[in-house]
Amino acid sequence: MRQRRFALSVAGVMLMTSVVVAPQGAATAAARPDTGAERTRPAQQASPGAGGPVALSTSATEVAMVAGPISVPKGTGPGRNATLTSFALTDRVTLDVNVGSGNLLVRTTDLTLPGVAENELLGSVHNSLFLGSDLHTGSLGPGWHTRTGVDVRLIEADDDSVTYVASDGVVGRFTSTGPGYTAPGEFKATLAADGTGWRLTEHETGRELYFTAAGLLDRVLDRNDNVTDYTYDGSGRLTAVRSARGAAAAREAQVSYANGRIAKIAQVVDGVQARRVEYNYNAAGDLAEICSGTERDVRFEYDAQHRITKIISGIWWNEPGAITTLTYDSAHRVTSVSRLYGTTATEAAVTRFAYPSATQTLVADANSDLSQAVTAVPHTTYTLNGEKRVTRVVDAAGKVRERSYNVHQDVERATDALGNESVNTFGANGGQSLTESATATGASVQFSYANAATPTNPTGAYQPSSSQDAQGNTSTHVYNGAGNRLSTADALAAEAKVEYNADGTVAKTIDPGNGTNGTVYTYDADKQLIRTMPPTGNSLGVRDYTYDRFGRLRTATDGAGRTTTYEYDLDDRVTKISYSDGSTAVSYTYDGAGNVYARQDADGYQNFWYDRLNRLVERGATLWYAYDAVGNLIQLSDRRGDTFYTYDVRNLLTAMQTGNGRYTFGYDDEGRRTHTRLSVAQAGPQYVAETRNAYDRSGRLARTTTTRWQRVNGIDTASVVHDVSYCYAKRSGTAACSTAAGDDTGLRQWQTDHHRGGAVTVYSFDGSNRLTKATGINGRTYDYGYDTNGNRQTEKIDGVTVQSLSFNSANQVTTGGFSYDGAGNQTGGGAAQSATYNAGGQTRGVAGSTLHYAGPDQVELSYTQGQSPKDLWWGLKDRNGQSVLQFYQSHDGQWRHIERDGDGNALGHRTAGRHYFYVLDGLGSVVGLIDDTGGLAGSRTYDPYGKVIATAGGETGHTVLGYAAGLVHGDLTKFGKRWYDAGTGRFTQQDSLNLIGDPAQGNRYAYAGCNPVNYVDPTGQAVCSLIIQTLVYGLGAAAFAAIAAAGGGVILGVAISASTAGGIAAGLTGAGVTAGFLSSIFCD
Repeated sequence: MRQRRFALSVAGVMLMTSVVVAPQGAATAAARPDTGAERTRPAQQASPGAGGPVALSTSATEVAMVAGPISVPKGTGPGRNATLTSFALTDRVTLDVNVGSGNLLVRTTDLTLPGVAENELLGSVHNSLFLGSDLHTGSLGPGWHTRTGVDVRLIEADDDSVTYVASDGVVGRFTSTGPGYTAPGEFKATLAADGTGWRLTEHETGRELYFTAAGLLDRVLDRNDNVTDYTYDGSGRLTAVRSARGAAAAREAQVSYANGRIAKIAQVVDGVQARRVEYNYNAAGDLAEICSGTERDVRFEYDAQHRITKIISGIWWNEPGAITTLTYDSAHRVTSVSRLYGTTATEAAVTRFAYPSATQTLVADANSDLSQAVTAVPHTTYTLNGEKRVTRVVDAAGKVRERSYNVHQDVERATDALGNESVNTFGANGGQSLTESATATGASVQFSYANAATPTNPTGAYQPSSSQDAQGNTSTHVYNGAGNRLSTADALAAEAKVEYNADGTVAKTIDPGNGTNGTVYTYDADKQLIRTMPPTGNSLGVRDYTYDRFGRLRTATDGAGRTTTYEYDLDDRVTKISYSDGSTAVSYTYDGAGNVYARQDADGYQNFWYDRLNRLVERGATLWYAYDAVGNLIQLSDRRGDTFYTYDVRNLLTAMQTGNGRYTFGYDDEGRRTHTRLSVAQAGPQYVAETRNAYDRSGRLARTTTTRWQRVNGIDTASVVHDVSYCYAKRSGTAACSTAAGDDTGLRQWQTDHHRGGAVTVYSFDGSNRLTKATGINGRTYDYGYDTNGNRQTEKIDGVTVQSLSFNSANQVTTGGFSYDGAGNQTGGGAAQSATYNAGGQTRGVAGSTLHYAGPDQVELSYTQGQSPKDLWWGLKDRNGQSVLQFYQSHDGQWRHIERDGDGNALGHRTAGRHYFYVLDGLGSVVGLIDDTGGLAGSRTYDPYGKVIATAGGETGHTVLGYAAGLVHGDLTKFGKRWYDAGTGRFTQQDSLNLIGDPAQGNRYAYAGCNPVNYVDPTGQAVCSLIIQTLVYGLGAAAFAAIAAAGGGVILGVAISASTAGGIAAGLTGAGVTAGFLSSIFCD
């Protein structure tokens, strides 16, 4: 299950990452350290490797116990709910400073071996607080340890306690209780003797880690006994790592040494070294350089205490790399991180840390005055507990937030800057398992744990047996003997089922309404998925897959017989995607930091230029960007001219100057935008338009009001354009919205349209939280009916059936006129009339239009021909990781430039010197346009699923952003990678991610979980849990993944490198998100 992170989680609000982007300057690369190993670039092969058996090894050499428990300062590694200030140096090197402890944490991803449950990551990690401790030196020198293998170990003391040094440097001591051990709060795990060694069982993942009598990590077994094996020599040095999937060469890496330090990790194919990572050291034994398989280097310099003082990252050929320098106090805590963006030491973005006491840390971001002490400039103050977790934050504007934790460092209570408190309850398994999470307004989700531990599933008690959402709907979860989830049944008894092979790979999946007719998955002897056989009774064909010698996807053949071929560099970045139907291949070139520097595709050749801090500064010689020292966008330049951005001490956008137009913004104490205002420097009203927003105590949008002003007889006259309030409690007669905690359902139940005479719209939902009725939508009532699989079968308007659809086993519409190809693409029916597709799955023709794209998917629609022709230009990526539309030429020949804030949210557009302000509803849909005289220039009205039912104003027809901020073309709306047909409430193609075992999200054509009132899908990939995402705060990543896997399904598919065009990000997003002014929750 892919881990998630929330932009509005408590930790996210408390800390703003200090990252700088500035004009690029030259730097001199440090001299290359001496190396004793060859540096010849090995050739890259593309053919799949052959499988073979994997033999396990053991290493049981005993060593003497240490005298007393080892001593290590608290706050090393990425502890559960630790507060980290993060810097991405390259796509393979990250730097974090633990605000609680001051620890420097540098992590590298050097080589990846394919696995079954998860891949095996080989890399290095540096913890500054290890220096001078009992863990001073690892296999890679002082402060440096391997991220897995030899430096993940147990250390037994003469008091029978055992200290666990986990991956990335998290440390905790298990104390002896006679027959067993008591776990430290840092770990949710059980340690037990196993022969002469130990077995450590992780409660959240079910993994078992076996250690030798010497404390060396011998092997790791997932819950299905897939083994990652570690081999050591007689001196206890790691010599090989073998994972559980892929050909023999793909799953094994050899480790070699020089002068007692790891010098190389390599993979050998047919007796020849195929790729390697090299580690080189200075005379003091410090790790001085890591050289990747593609000759991209990162170098380190140190002081006499072995502390990293300089990092030069992204060195590649003639690229000198980016320089980061660090300073420390006498306790090895970081006092500054300086990232050079120019050619002199003064041209740097410097984030500073101060530690006035053991319970307090001060942080001044990179915009502060460096001539003044941290205490004398705007700064954030963090108060810490004894475990170095942040319990109180006072930001640079004096706003206060608080958190409390249990013994396992899970967040129990979180209070925002307005005093609203959310509560997590861990009431099962000795306080380790979440049983309830409640928002400040009372909506809550609950989990029950009725399973018992068994010999084959010792962590069964930690897997939820049932869950209840905020509406009181209960889902039940059933597991097999190994703990794999067999089925989930929702409150309507819709049950999604999964069958497994003995090794835990998925053998068959069955949708709720399909009986025994399911999708069958076939694997080769190396546990690689090679074929999916769809259920019978639909258009879908067999899909086939092959792999290269490193276990990476080589070819994917879709159900229509079209093949896509992938090529990679030796660092696993995709370099080329080719297609069997003759479509133009997509090629990528990367800079030293792993950013896509150039892309060649059907749209031609395009360059992407980045500064030394990895921020895009120029794209295609048509778009330019500049940033302040913290990384805020401060200037955007394109063919219309310049746009300038201004921020406050909280790094919140306060003003945006674009031509003669000026947008200004206001915020509440929690940092949520409360108003967006446009003024235009010309004869007319002082303000043209304004949107004001109010939020409830859980941070949800409670009311949004847009007003326009026109000057009449010298007086500015206001007119309300849009004014809607939302209630999350069920409607009770004509009573006002209830704010009682017990009435909060977590869903929008009704809304009041205040500027239209107080008209009320009431929503109804079934036990699967699908929208079944909406009354009062422009005076009409809509009713919807669904089948067991979540297909919208019927639509009624005012009691009259206007649509009735039937579906097959693949959730494809079978009603007359609808058709699909073998890959599941809709070729006819609804808004997808006469649709055609290429091998890349791009919609090339539809309803008389020809569509052209840049890149390998449908994110960047380049231009259209035929109906409503358009030419579109794309800019920066938004917080979901996808490019945003910057400007376009409409079918009237005019260029329209979309005005966006610093996060990419659309505010309006400008054309021919005129400004148009977007009126947005609670989903981010464009419902109106206000021109720069305050006139109402257009409007759109939608039905509950986003179908346009009325338009007005000529400019509306040239406004390409529409329902839920999607891109409009004819009757279709594009959300990220897919086209949506609001007329049927469905996407025209299957989701590329297959979320199996979840009746709410298993339908790969469904939009927003059939709940368009409360959720949107801005990326076209519905992968986020609807309930947990909104309600659960401060869970550790593993805990969240475990709960989500129990209640939210399993992602199944064949993944390629996330480096390509930003990777996979986001999914369903809570209501009140996306465009412009709305608060946002993002998953990634």
